[in-house]
Amino acid sequence: MPLLIACSRATRRTGSRVRAPAPAVPCRKPQNASPAGCRLLRRGAAWLACLAMALSAASVAQGTETLDAGTVKIRFEPQDRQLAELARNAVPDARARVEGRLGLRMEFAIEITLLPDSLYRRWVPDMRGEWSAAVAWPSKAAIVVNTGRVDLANNVYETLIHEMVHLLLGMLETRTRNRIPLWFHEGAAQWVAGSLFRGSQGELAVAAAGGEIIPLGDLCEEFPEEPGMAGIAYAEAHDAVLVMERDHGPGAVARVVDEFARGTPFPDAVKKATGLTGEEFAAKWKDGISSGPPYFLLYLGDNPWMIFVLLMAACGVALVIGFARYRRRRSRIMKLWEEEEKLEEP
Repeated sequence: MPLLIACSRATRRTGSRVRAPAPAVPCRKPQNASPAGCRLLRRGAAWLACLAMALSAASVAQGTETLDAGTVKIRFEPQDRQLAELARNAVPDARARVEGRLGLRMEFAIEITLLPDSLYRRWVPDMRGEWSAAVAWPSKAAIVVNTGRVDLANNVYETLIHEMVHLLLGMLETRTRNRIPLWFHEGAAQWVAGSLFRGSQGELAVAAAGGEIIPLGDLCEEFPEEPGMAGIAYAEAHDAVLVMERDHGPGAVARVVDEFARGTPFPDAVKKATGLTGEEFAAKWKDGISSGPPYFLLYLGDNPWMIFVLLMAACGVALVIGFARYRRRRSRIMKLWEEEEKLEEP
């Protein structure tokens, strides 16, 4: 679930899944256009998208109800009051989990807006509106949730944690004027929330087996919009952060965030926390994916029903082989009997 990184930084934004939508009008560089001109076109398109979202958010605020609990304000449609109360009650624990995992205090109030699916899709006008459950807006300390995909029985707590991580990291980016790669944004959000959203270990296993791993260096600014490749990107981001925490000791992720909060650029923050630069860590992670653990086991763990399928397939193969051996043996016996009968004939 991505995050909308501040409109004041028009070059990228994210929601609970994919980093910053591509500009509303993709920058197709004319033959005579300069790189600077292309960047200006992209920034202008991003600013227009941000303005459209701001106007849409203002129109949504009319006719909604509000719950105010000091550190969190929740806007919602009347029919979503129960969900709003659940979210309000979940915020303190979610905030504590984010602070505990990342080692930083969230010293700001949060505004959460709950929107039905139709309004959410208008508010998030790119492809993410079709599949994301929530987006975060760091410059406003705001989270917008799609009530059509998050309900009373469906991971409200994990969704809020995920988006709070985006808020905190996005605010650090604005304050330090440095950037955090999108793969770390999404990987940390999934790691802290304790769950995967679009990606899965199964998708990562299949990608590793098929040689379709996307280099982390290609996931710094945006994720693929095609659902299958986006799922692989999210799974890779999650796995990379897990590897960072596993191979460089508990607290490695928090050390990276702490160094970044002190103004250290991300590659140097990674080096101070792990001994590797961001590029070196990405290369080592990819080598580990390609030659390391048997990722098909991760696929089975993520899809336990496949174990049953494989067992049934193995039983089927065993039956076929057993029947073939039985037919061959029976054929040999029949031939022996025929030969014996011929010898016994006068």
